[in-house]
Amino acid sequence: MDAQERFFGLLSGTAVADSIGLPREGLAPRRAQRLLGAAPLRHSLIVLPGLRIGLCSDDTEHAWLTAQALVSLSAINESEFSAGLAKRLKRWLLSLPAGCGMATLKACLRLCVGVAPDKSGVRSAGNGAVMRAPVIGAFFADDWDMLARMTKCSTAITHRDERAQEGALVVALAAAMAYIANGLPVTVASFFERVLPYVQGSELKDRLLQAKAYVQAQRSLSDFVQYLGLQKKGITGYVNHTVPAVIFTWLRYGDDYEQAITRIVEAGGDTDSNAALVGALIGVNQGAQCIPSPWLQGMKEWPADTAFLHRMAQTLATRQASATSRVTVPELPWLLLWLRNLVFLVVVLVHGFRRLLPF
Repeated sequence: MDAQERFFGLLSGTAVADSIGLPREGLAPRRAQRLLGAAPLRHSLIVLPGLRIGLCSDDTEHAWLTAQALVSLSAINESEFSAGLAKRLKRWLLSLPAGCGMATLKACLRLCVGVAPDKSGVRSAGNGAVMRAPVIGAFFADDWDMLARMTKCSTAITHRDERAQEGALVVALAAAMAYIANGLPVTVASFFERVLPYVQGSELKDRLLQAKAYVQAQRSLSDFVQYLGLQKKGITGYVNHTVPAVIFTWLRYGDDYEQAITRIVEAGGDTDSNAALVGALIGVNQGAQCIPSPWLQGMKEWPADTAFLHRMAQTLATRQASATSRVTVPELPWLLLWLRNLVFLVVVLVHGFRRLLPF
């Protein structure tokens, strides 16, 4: 696959998995299965007679916002990237997104009142900043020093906790290895040999090592979730829950997009974020052809539809090939985003009311 196909695989893999996981976000596994059904999973945010529609959350939005910030650079440097991404995050917040993590919300509000991007982040070990990591990892797959620096800049805008920094870096490195492998599997041994030296936090390192052992023993994700003690409430948004579970799922089921997304969604918890990350890692390696057609066709996102993601992927590939290439950055009108978010809010409220019912 060429670079454009891999970038489109990353973006569409993120978006589709996000839309499959979103309706179950925050639900315990048993409650989600009782309310929305067991595998095979289908879109379940909007369900009409003969029609099922999926929409995306802020996880997908942060992926393409990061892509826009990268291709907008006049030169590859941290300060310009940080300022550009911060500007886009402020604009995103003003479009009134219905879903936004608390740490990201606080940080974006700080940006809006003039706090500098290198000081706007809050002390949080949530997984919000991890959503921006796969795009950075794939874009700088051949330069891990720049990858690490750009990931740190991206994370610091919203999250200053070192655990969030390390978690985002691990996912960025995973995306880089998946991108370079280009359709071939990333072996368990090579991944941990290359990535573990970047991990200093004992909790994350221990859980990654346990993930390695479980993958090598061909244990299931449910076994690994039980090891984490999350079998009842699901995989939370705490970065040291999210990242080990995502890495395990990718390495264990990475040859089958549908199975991988199904497993991580059925595990419960922060299902949209967890699924989006797994979808990004598999998509950037295998391309969009790995995504089940009913899932891809059922995602009716607008205005950031698949055509927009195609344009974004093409621009990423062009800019990655030459830092001096003149490109037209795919942009979305703020008014359309605001209207979309208004509709999305209504959909989420209706779905939320449905989830409150006891049956």
